[in-house]
Amino acid sequence: PVNPPTAPTQAPTAPTAAPTRWALSTSNLTSHGCYTWCGTLGGDRACINDAAQNAAALAILNAGLGSTDNEAWIGVFMSSTPQWHWPLAGTTPCYSTYFNWAAGQPGPLTATGNYLSTVMYRSGSPAGKWGTLPTGNDLDPTVLRRRCLCNYLTMAPPTLAPTAPSQAPTTGTPVNT
Repeated sequence: PVNPPTAPTQAPTAPTAAPTRWALSTSNLTSHGCYTWCGTLGGDRACINDAAQNAAALAILNAGLGSTDNEAWIGVFMSSTPQWHWPLAGTTPCYSTYFNWAAGQPGPLTATGNYLSTVMYRSGSPAGKWGTLPTGNDLDPTVLRRRCLCNYLTMAPPTLAPTAPSQAPTTGTPVNT
C-alpha cells in the first residue's frame, strides 16, 4: 500500500541551483537594511532548509560575529496576514518549511503593529535557535540593528559603498557550503 503524504500543504520543492553561498555583514543593519544588502548580492536574508544548514549558519555566526554580537537577521518574517514565512520573491526564493524557534518564540505582533523579523542566536542556551524582533522604521535611530546573514547566487560578494552611515556594510564575509 502507498501511504499518503504527511504534509499535503508542503511548499513546492526549490529549483536546483548553485551551491548555497552565505555572506555575513560586517556592520549592524536594520531588518530592512539587511534585506536591501542581501539584494545587492543577488540574494536574500538567509534561507535555512534543514538542521544541517542551521548548523552551517551557526558555524558562520560563531566564526564571524564579534564578542559583543550574539545574533544575526535571517529570512523568516511575519507579514500582515499575520503568518510566519520565508521570502518567496526575488532572485533566491526560499521554499523551506523548516523552523527552529527558541522556547517562547515566535513572538506576536507588537502593540504598534510593526512586523517582526527573525534572528538566529549564536550563543547561550538557545545557540542555533531563533527568536523574533520588531522591525520598526529604518529611519528611527532607536530601531534594532543586528548583523545580517544572507544566501546569494553570485560568485563573490561585491565591495559595497555605504548608503547611510550605519545602514550598509562595506564588505561581507563569503562562505560556500
